[in-house]
Amino acid sequence: IEEIARIIGYDNLPTTLPSGQLPHHVPDPMRTLHRDVTDILVTCGMQEIITYSLTSIDALKRFDKEIKPLKLENPITPEQEYMRTTLRPGLLSTLAANLKHEDDGVRLFEAGRVYLPRKNDLPHELEMLCGVMCGPRHERSWHGDGGNMDFFDAKGIIETLMERLGIDAEYVASTDKALVPARQASIVVGKESIGIVGEVHPRLAEQYDIASQTVCLFEIDMEKLLAATSAEKKFKALPRFPAVLRDLAVIVDVETPAQKVMDIIRKSPLAARVTLFDVYTGKQVPQGKKSLALSISYQSPDRTLTDEEVDKAQGKILERLTKELGATLRG
Repeated sequence: IEEIARIIGYDNLPTTLPSGQLPHHVPDPMRTLHRDVTDILVTCGMQEIITYSLTSIDALKRFDKEIKPLKLENPITPEQEYMRTTLRPGLLSTLAANLKHEDDGVRLFEAGRVYLPRKNDLPHELEMLCGVMCGPRHERSWHGDGGNMDFFDAKGIIETLMERLGIDAEYVASTDKALVPARQASIVVGKESIGIVGEVHPRLAEQYDIASQTVCLFEIDMEKLLAATSAEKKFKALPRFPAVLRDLAVIVDVETPAQKVMDIIRKSPLAARVTLFDVYTGKQVPQGKKSLALSISYQSPDRTLTDEEVDKAQGKILERLTKELGATLRG
C-alpha cells in the first residue's frame, strides 16, 4: 500500500482524521516508581547503567553456591548461559572495569528484572534495584582529601531515597554473606525487610580485583518498595511554635545500636527530631562502652515549651534509657 501511495503521490491523497475512541490510559505504578527512583539517585550523584540479563554460572555462584538458575538451551557464549538471579554480578563487574580508568569515585545503579526459577513453571520475574559505590568521596581539590566512600555514604543515599519517597525506614543488623558482618544493615519498613545496604566483603571484592578499596552496595526489592510507597499517608500540619534544641550524651554498651537509643528518645511526645552527631570510644570512656552524642529538638503543636518542661522531658528520656539499655549520662 505504501508503494501505491507513492506512485499516486502523497499530495494527492485526502487527509482524514482517525475514527473511533482513543484507548483509556492506565498508568503503570512500577514504571512511575522506576522514574522517581532514577531521578532521586541521579540527583545523589549516581549513574544508571543497564547490564545483560544473561550471565555465567560462576558469576552467580560467587553470591550463592547453591543457586540453580535457568539455563538457556542455545546460549551465545558461556558468559551468557544463565538467566541472572541478582543484579550484583553485573554491577560489580562494571564497577571494576570503570575503576581501572577513573581516579574519582564511581557510583552506579541499575533497576531491572531478575529471574528466580520455579518448579514446573515460568520463572518469577522480580523487579530489583541495586547500586555500588567505590573511590574518593569528593573530587580532587586544594581543599583536601575527603576520604573514600564507606557504609555511611551508601546508607545516606538510601535515607535520601526513602525520605523523598515518603517512607519511614529503619536499619537493623543483618547477616548477608556477601557483605562485611559489622558493616551492613537490613532496610526495614514496618516489620518487613525490603533490602540491604553494606560494604562488600573483601573476599568477594578480591574476585573482581577491587579488594584494595572499600566497595559499598545496596539492594532493594522494587515490588516491596512500591507497596511501601502505596501505603496510606497522613498529612501533618507545619509546626506553629518554635523548637527547643538540647544535646544529650550517653554511655552505652559498644554493641548497642544507636538506632535503639534514638527509637527510645522518639517515644517522648515532645521529641520532634533526633540526630546522632558524634560517636566516641577511647580513654575517657570505659572499656566495652561507647559515647553517643545526640541533638534533640523538642516541640509542641499547641504551645511554646518552657525550660522546665524540656528539662522534665529530657529527664524522663534519660530514665528510660537507663532502665532499658543501662545507659549513663556522660559528664
